[in-house]
Amino acid sequence: MESGRNVFIAAHQPLMLEGLKVLLRGLEGVRVCGEASDGRAALEGCERLAADLAVIECGLPLLDGVCVMRLLKRRHPARRVL
Repeated sequence: MESGRNVFIAAHQPLMLEGLKVLLRGLEGVRVCGEASDGRAALEGCERLAADLAVIECGLPLLDGVCVMRLLKRRHPARRVL
């Protein structure tokens, strides 16, 4: 497995999701380990893939991004959420 930071991205808008992937993939030491377009998939994916950092859009469908962030921080306090 590559060294560096594993980043999970969750964004509802496809353009935002693709833009974030392009931006993050251009950074040395950063690997996009997963993505989601709704809150439930974001929560499940972040936990399953053990992402070091989760970049979460606030206005996600099915489960609001703010709720996803709070749940992740409660369950995994050491993980970073943006």
